[in-house]
Amino acid sequence: MIRLFLVRHGETDYNREFRIQGRIETDLNALGIQQSQLTGEYLYKQVPEFDYCYVSPQKRAMQTFEIINSIYKKNNKINNIILSEDLKEIHCGRWEGRLYKELEKEEPETIYKIRTDINFPYPDGESAQDVKKRAERFFKTHILTLPNGNKTPLNILIVSHGNLLRTLSTVILELPLEFSLRVIFNNAGISYIEEKPFIKNHFYKLIYWNNIQHLSQIESF
Repeated sequence: MIRLFLVRHGETDYNREFRIQGRIETDLNALGIQQSQLTGEYLYKQVPEFDYCYVSPQKRAMQTFEIINSIYKKNNKINNIILSEDLKEIHCGRWEGRLYKELEKEEPETIYKIRTDINFPYPDGESAQDVKKRAERFFKTHILTLPNGNKTPLNILIVSHGNLLRTLSTVILELPLEFSLRVIFNNAGISYIEEKPFIKNHFYKLIYWNNIQHLSQIESF
């Protein structure tokens, strides 16, 4: 059995400002660091060891993972750490760095299409369908090829970005891609998807989505 724990990176100043990040490299802010610490502590209580960890190579995801890993590292409990280019955030083209509130005034029809049409790309960037191709490649290359069977369960940690993780979830759960446009994945949120091999091979069910209860002690939550 495979257990997948999907974690979105902690908050950055771009997140707080509602500014489009995409492929721009940004650092976690003070809140994001605190969120990542609490996420690591929560995960360690729930899953004391991860067999594989896949991380987006973008800075904010790497910083989130390093904070989580610092908690596990004391006991050498995260094995097989792998960076994957396919886990990068959606490319937002020439809109990267722009404020959503400005774009909603300047190009409301375009931003509406991006938010509702899986085939409509960011200007000079990617569409949801483009992200799905990367998510499918990641899933087939890394998850479906795992040596499942020697250990039960096989615990997998994936640290990435909101858009990518929402899309990857549709791939794993075999849901319409439109699902990714209809749900939220908060900073430092955790989603847990579990394989149910007694139903059929590679059949997954969502156990919980966007869990942020571990962040409740933070004043802003």
